Amino acid sequence: MNERRTEIESIENEIAALRKQVEDYKALSVELTERVPAGVMVLDRTGIVLTLNRNMTAMFDIKSCNPSGRHYADSVPEDIAEQIRQVRSEVMEKGFVINRPLHHSIDKAIEIDIGLNATLFEMNGQPLIIIVCHDRTAVNELERLRTLDAKKTESISRVAHELKSPLTAIKAYCDVLIETYRSDSTAAGFIQGIDSETERLLRLVGELMNVTSIELGQVRPVLHQVDMAHLARETLQEMNMTNKKHRLVLRSEQGLPSVMADGAMLKEVITNLVSNAINHSPTGGDVVVELRKQGKNVKMDVIDQGLGIPREHLANIFQKFYRVYRPDYPDIPGSGLGLAIVKGIVEAHKGTITVKSAPSEGSKFSVLLPVSRAFDAAREEAALGRQPFA
Repeated sequence: MNERRTEIESIENEIAALRKQVEDYKALSVELTERVPAGVMVLDRTGIVLTLNRNMTAMFDIKSCNPSGRHYADSVPEDIAEQIRQVRSEVMEKGFVINRPLHHSIDKAIEIDIGLNATLFEMNGQPLIIIVCHDRTAVNELERLRTLDAKKTESISRVAHELKSPLTAIKAYCDVLIETYRSDSTAAGFIQGIDSETERLLRLVGELMNVTSIELGQVRPVLHQVDMAHLARETLQEMNMTNKKHRLVLRSEQGLPSVMADGAMLKEVITNLVSNAINHSPTGGDVVVELRKQGKNVKMDVIDQGLGIPREHLANIFQKFYRVYRPDYPDIPGSGLGLAIVKGIVEAHKGTITVKSAPSEGSKFSVLLPVSRAFDAAREEAALGRQPFA
């Protein structure tokens, strides 16, 4: 008798455990349905609502407190009911509907753009339809803004190209006039001023062309093995010819491996970062370029002892036209494009750029570029048609 009672209690305990497990799964199912960031509705083959989450209720402004157990046509707005009817017919025939556009107005004032997905599945031998709706209004607005931004970038690119030719011609005329009026110091001075301003405009146009090319995805590095130490040394030597107040220092690790890169583009990166360091160190000091191997990358740090960057600006300094205004140094040159160009070039080389800085403590810009590998060089040779690649 005791054994029988023990066996019954054991079975009852198992049934209780299974019942709890079923309840837990039901609760989890309900919670997951409610947490989905979209409207969810489950219908049986006759159109009776089995499940409806809060997002679906809010999306279609459903007033009924408990639509479950009722026909969907009695729960959703009339315009949506007709579209769901068409979707149900298609799902029963094909088994699914993908991203069907729905348009719905709330209170005849707010229009929302909805994407509907539906699929057919079986439970206990009965066909059920699950309908998932997501609001595409914000996505479409974002896409519209991206399209406008792309058109704006294309317009800037066209204008920059149009400006380059006449500015180049003005520069050439200035060179001739400077030679012609060399004996007239007043005239030569005016012409030299025009020449300098034209040169500045040409630099700005060049930066605009570079940054628009990056934004339009037109940057295509011509890759070959680049000795970063040699490139940095050559670039600093050229910059030293016009630099008067700063000491440009190169520190390079011995045996530094090459990187697969476009040498002209990397030179632009070094020039922009060092120029930026010089411009933001108005009292002079050292600007140091450090090179060393770090894992499978070559790391380049450009370090200055200048003004530094306030923390609240660090997240934005790689955006085009973004500049940190300094009322005590209003004449710091720059267009706000240099760092955007640097970031675009580095990312086109599968690298990364970061910055550490604090006011009055200077700045350190760090660039990581992948180390060249033997098969990278072979693949680049093959791509250029100079040798076969198997």
